[in-house]
Formats: sequence, C-alpha cells, structure tokens
Amino acid sequence: MDARLLNLRKVKSEQIAEHPEWLIHNIDSTTMPNLNLSLPAVREYWLRKISEALKYDIDGIHLDYTRFPIDQKYSYDTTTIASFKKIYGVSPLEISPDCGNLFWCEWIQWNADQITLTVKSIRELLDNSGKKLLLGADAFPDPETSRILIGQDWTRWAREELVDIICPMLYTNDTALFKKYLDAAIKAVGSECIVCPGIGIFTAENKITSELLSGELEIARNAGAGGIAFFSGYSFHQEFRNVLKETINKK
Repeated sequence: MDARLLNLRKVKSEQIAEHPEWLIHNIDSTTMPNLNLSLPAVREYWLRKISEALKYDIDGIHLDYTRFPIDQKYSYDTTTIASFKKIYGVSPLEISPDCGNLFWCEWIQWNADQITLTVKSIRELLDNSGKKLLLGADAFPDPETSRILIGQDWTRWAREELVDIICPMLYTNDTALFKKYLDAAIKAVGSECIVCPGIGIFTAENKITSELLSGELEIARNAGAGGIAFFSGYSFHQEFRNVLKETINKK
C-alpha cells in the first residue's frame, strides 16, 4: 500500500484563496489552478503532507503529476523570476523562447532541476523516516521530451537513485511502440531502479482490448519489466483480470 502525491491536479479553491502566490503564473500574468514546484514553499507544503502520510503503515510514496503542465508552461511569478535572475543575471521574461538561445536552454534545465529538487527532498524525507519505504513515480513515455516540455527528468531521478520505481505511461494500442518505449526506458535507467510500464486500459490515448492487453503483458514480461501498472483501475474489469491471471500463470 502506498500513498499517492498528485501535485498538478487542480488546487482546491480554499487553497487558492490562502496562497495565490503558490500557483503557476503564465507569461501574461494569468494563473493556472496548479501548484508551482519551483517554489520552496510549495515543496515544504508537500513535505508536510507526506510527513502526515508516514504516520500510517504504508510501503511507500508514489508520485504522479510531478511536473509542469505540458508544452513548457513554466511559472513566471516574481519569486521564480528572481531565483533564475539571481543565477543568470537575466529574467526569463527577457529571453526569446528559442532553442538557439543559451539562456532559454538554461531556463528549460533550471525548471527541470526544480522538479528534481522536489523529488530529492522527498527521497531524503523517506530515508530519514526510520522506515524502509519505496518511492515510485509516474512518468511521460520519452525521457528527453519529458525533460524539455514538462521538466520531468526521470532518467536523472533513476541515475541518482532518487526513485526506486519508474512507471512510464505507455498508453497505446500499438504494441510495436509499446515495446520500443519500454525497451528504451529499461535501457535508460539501467539497474538503478525498477521499470513498471503503465498499460492504458481506458485513457485519452487508447482503449485496449483483451488481445492487446495480453500482447503488452507478454512484451513487458519478456523485456524484464519489474512489474505492471494499469490505468485506470475503474476500467480493469473481470475480462482483463482473467487475461492478467492467465499471463501470470503462463510458464
């Protein structure tokens, strides 16, 4: 049993009223109803939440939505801007969003570093708890595009042994693509952590069949995956459970 941390889910209205400065601020000064993990105060908030969870008999913590919104929706609030400018001497508002601009490249990496700092802080909290706890994380399928577009540098998390389990969300009915990205994930993390691919049962990307599920389970098994995650449990009906049972019992 683990406790799940869902950072990027929409913040409750009472939290917004109490700490509007914690929200992600768009470049046009409008806000998104999501917490900005670049802020030390937001990291401390989540560490307090996890500390509460550690009072229970759990096996670990699993991170989901530990990233920025898709398409480089980083935060341009005053605290974040000041933190970046203190290091580089330039505001991200003054940088052209151009991959040929070195400051833009640093802005991308700086934001990924803030997410990694959050994961590292959680790892340290678990290690100092006196309990033997696992830390897992859901991740977008491709590590490089994840780092650039949403600040999710999950191969670094594995290399630095910040997480024990990575669950790349390989939600597709294309078994060739499923195998390609699973093989790449296993190769990318090496022996540093367990890879448990996410199989999409009913998602925005796919709706699987029993035949396809059986095929993806076999691919994961043959690739040496450490386990499987399914999304979502609500759609994992008896027919799919039978497929899982048959695959597990197959020699």
